[in-house]
Amino acid sequence: MTDQGEYAYDFDYLMHEYIIDELKKYFIPGNAVEVGCFEGHMTALLAPHFSTLTVVEADTGFAEKVSEQLPTVEVIHSRIEDFSLARKFENAFIVHTLEHIKNDVEVLTAIGNLLSERGRLFVVVPNATAGSRQIAVAAGLIDNPHGVTDSEQQHGHLRTYDSRTLREVIDNAGLKVVDSGGIFFKALANFQLDAAMKSGVIGEEYLRGCLLLSKSHPDLCSSVYAVCEG
Repeated sequence: MTDQGEYAYDFDYLMHEYIIDELKKYFIPGNAVEVGCFEGHMTALLAPHFSTLTVVEADTGFAEKVSEQLPTVEVIHSRIEDFSLARKFENAFIVHTLEHIKNDVEVLTAIGNLLSERGRLFVVVPNATAGSRQIAVAAGLIDNPHGVTDSEQQHGHLRTYDSRTLREVIDNAGLKVVDSGGIFFKALANFQLDAAMKSGVIGEEYLRGCLLLSKSHPDLCSSVYAVCEG
């Protein structure tokens, strides 16, 4: 991300597509709610999969932008902790947002309360133990893979998660993990991936290989996810 908080790397947008491709087999037909939309790229990818999509966004600017760009999506300007609706949702998403939230257990509990009896919550977070991050530790570029770097702090990250700590916070929220995994085996940092793709050093075959390695090496992936039920 740039210093202005905007996505700077093509890889960030590719990851959104990879996340959808990995999770869509778990989607339940019906409606959905997304908690935290940033500028709406993930929102636009989610919307075609559901009968209706509601976004709950605490930031006024992001809420207004997504409302203007995606008029078929219901956008509600609210913190999820303060949000309530009579209707329930078959699917709920919080993607690359939980690491920005102070009270992560409270937020996951609130989202869980929005689920229908058969509803599912999809949680995706950047992975502290990604291969690229562990290489950075070995090279002396960062001290601890689980620490929050200065750059992450500037972009509002409050913590990092790996597959174990993500499961712990989900358990503490009273939710049950029905499946989990990693998305995109990651040996290079985002800026390195972008440079390699733009130069032609790596192409679709490399990216496909990294996706296939996700199954056998989830703890080295760019992001980790959990599919949860109440």
